[in-house]
Amino acid sequence: FFAQWCPICKLQNPVISSLVEGYEVIGIAMQSGDDEEVRQYLMRQDIEFSVVNDEQGQISRSFGVNGVPAVFIIDQAGMIRYSTRGYASGAGLRSRLWLADNRQ
Repeated sequence: FFAQWCPICKLQNPVISSLVEGYEVIGIAMQSGDDEEVRQYLMRQDIEFSVVNDEQGQISRSFGVNGVPAVFIIDQAGMIRYSTRGYASGAGLRSRLWLADNRQ
């Protein structure tokens, strides 16, 4: 979850983008304007992962997101294994992804 008005998200986006080669990444643009505004933001930030525009914040509310950036790691069974809010390092996210992949 990110927002175009969030300065920390601009720092987080490249970290998330670096995960695309090994994992399925879906971004949620939380209350970041209409589809065209989000599209322009994605181009400016060079974001190439899939993004859903949550213009009204309905998806964000359903996940309990009240601040961005927020990351949810969901396993193959669709279970949320980890979540974090605020900036997360690449190493931190990769370790959580590894743990989610290797949970018994």
